[in-house]
Amino acid sequence: PLRDVLRDHSALFHFVRHLGSRSAALTGRQQNSWEAVRQRARRHPDYLSIYDGGVGARTTLTIAKRLLPLDRTDPRIDEGLRVTLRALGEMSRRTAASGAEFLVLWIPTKELVFAPQITDPSADLRRLIKAETELQRLVEERSRDLDAHFVDALPALRHALETHEMPYPESADGHPTASGYASIAAVVAAALPAPGRAVHNDGGEL
Repeated sequence: PLRDVLRDHSALFHFVRHLGSRSAALTGRQQNSWEAVRQRARRHPDYLSIYDGGVGARTTLTIAKRLLPLDRTDPRIDEGLRVTLRALGEMSRRTAASGAEFLVLWIPTKELVFAPQITDPSADLRRLIKAETELQRLVEERSRDLDAHFVDALPALRHALETHEMPYPESADGHPTASGYASIAAVVAAALPAPGRAVHNDGGEL
């Protein structure tokens, strides 16, 4: 049956099943009440973690969820990384053929952005930091091998958090807020070459 095939060969299948089994934890995540967010986290401590750095710097972390697609002990995840690195090479070839610059943007997880603010990280958060940092290193190395400009959005998002610009919602939603996306856009805009100028992969002009 198709379900058995997906169970045995699809990491996405397990991710969706894992998320669905905890859907109650995310119910009402669009509510604006911080107290409601805290109550949901107390009901699901195995899945939700609260960080409260004050208004503009507080959120709900979903560490277990973020670990799933970063676990390279799962051969399917490792294969996905291999395909991604190979795809970067093809994208680089196509952009070079068209005379365009190739820029690789790294957008971190919300959990990695908040990590320095957490004074006593859990074992799972430490695993997440290690796994994500290693993946970033591999993608950055591949980008530089391709002479592509690697752009890291992590410093800008952490700065937005430190200045209480609320780069992420208070809920379990891992997507940035409008402010967070603006921080990412500013980093990309700064990395784009001026018309008629090429940019080397270390960020310097040629």
